[in-house]
Order: sequence, then structure tokens, then C-alpha cells
Amino acid sequence: MFLACVGKELLSHMRSLRYMLTFVLFLVLTLTGTVVRTHLYQKHVADYTEARRERMRSMEMVQWHWQSGGLGITVEKPPNPLSIFALGLENELTRSFSLSTWMVPTTGARKLSNPSFQYFLNLDFLLIINVVCSLIALLLTFDAVCGERERGTLKVLLSCPVPRDVVIVAKVVAGLLTVFVPLLLSWVLSLVYVLVVAGVTLSVDQLLRLAWIAGVSAVYVCVFFSLGIAVSSWVRRSATSLAVCLFCWIVFVLAIPNAVPMVVKRLSPIPPQSKIVLEKDAVGRYVRKEVAPKIREELSAS
Repeated sequence: MFLACVGKELLSHMRSLRYMLTFVLFLVLTLTGTVVRTHLYQKHVADYTEARRERMRSMEMVQWHWQSGGLGITVEKPPNPLSIFALGLENELTRSFSLSTWMVPTTGARKLSNPSFQYFLNLDFLLIINVVCSLIALLLTFDAVCGERERGTLKVLLSCPVPRDVVIVAKVVAGLLTVFVPLLLSWVLSLVYVLVVAGVTLSVDQLLRLAWIAGVSAVYVCVFFSLGIAVSSWVRRSATSLAVCLFCWIVFVLAIPNAVPMVVKRLSPIPPQSKIVLEKDAVGRYVRKEVAPKIREELSAS
């Protein structure tokens, strides 16, 4: 009976226009984002390779040891291939660290190959899951129960010896299959493009991390599916259910992620730049007057 209910829901979804739009949307967004981000990653790798070559050429020109001390050492962090799938903080983290005997250690930021991309959304898997999949999950489930109640088919279904929990679970399973099939297909095609067509190499650890991303994304989509089914079971009209689902989506996807940093900033404000500079200078004076003489005495004694 459970499989019959799942098959009924699957046929209902696959015959609808929403399923076709979902299938096409996942393929277009995922493949487009993968192609664009793969091109950016390859450009970052080329810039990283050229920076290392330039650094090696400058070190080969050193003739005296005091020149190497002044030139120092610069460690460059290579681009992360997982940024093709999930950008994260790839552009915000420190990309290099320089150390020399003449200068204070400094850090360098990522030099964007195309600065215009910082003004657009980063179309990666996380954005698609966070915004698109959550919205589609609610749009597929907002009338799962109340819609059948309005059409009168729910009474016919419950007149059969089918428990209510079986009906609800069948709707959830069928809806998840409706979304996961095109999503999984688009992920597989993107991974094939990255590994085979673009020739990007992923280690075993990176593949495991990618699997963790997929698993957490699946749980995230299941949460919104459960929310849509719950709202559809509580209300009696499809229009009311759609309004409540959209309100929940706005709160959980748009409002809370943008409101939390503002609340944290109010509760624990960051000190101004002038105060940080004054504290830094005070620490430097303390080191020069108190710590440095002790270190020199210990070195001379040894």
C-alpha cells in the first residue's frame, strides 16, 4: 500500500508542469554555475603558477645572504578546487604570508582575476540549495494535503484502509524523489565536466568533503519538505498554505541569515580602527622596552 501511494504521488508530480520546470531549472543553473566557476578556478591556478615562477626568478637573482634576508620568504596558498562547487570564504581568506628580517610579517589577500565578479552572486551549489531548492521544496508541498482536501480526493483516499501516517510519509518520499532525481543528475553531470572535460584533479579527502556537502544539502532540503507538508496539513486552503510557506521561506532563508550578523554586531561591537592601532602601538612599545632587553640579556649570557 505504501509503494502504491508513493507511485501515485510520483505520477502526479511527473505529469505536472512544476516537475518539468524544476528539472530544466536544476540543469541550467547547476551546469552554468559549474562552467563559470571552473573557468575562474583555472584562471586562479594560472595566476598562482605565474606568481610562484616570478618568486623563484627573484630568488635566483640573489647573490649575497643579506639580500635573501631582505627578500624574505613568501608562502602562497594554492586555489582550492572545491571552490568550484562551494565558494565559501575562498576570496576573503589570506592567500599569502611574507616573512623577512627587515620587515614586519605581512599577509596578502586574493587578487581577483576579474574584479567585476565580486558584484554578482556566486552561483555555486550552496546558493542553489539554499535559495532554489528550499523554495521548490515548499512549492511542491504547499498543496500536498490541503489541495487534495479541496479537490475531494483526500476523503476517497482515507476511505481505503490506509493509515494517515502512510499517506504523509508517501507524499514526503515522492516529493523528495521528484527533487533529488534532477538534482543528482545535474550534480553528476557537473562532476563529470569538472573531472573529465576541465581536467581538474580532486583528492580523496576533497571527494569526501564534497560528499559531506551533498549529505548536508539533502538534510536541508528534507527540512523544507517537512515544513511544507506540515503547513499543508494544518491549514485547509491552498492559498493560505502558499502564503504561510512563502512567509517561512522569507524568514528562514532571507531574514534570519541577514539579521543575525546585525544582532551580533549590536551585542558585541567591533572596536574602531583607531583604537586597534593605539593598542597595537602600546603592545609594540611594551615589547621594545620590557621584553626585548630581557631577550638580549639571555642571548648574551648563553
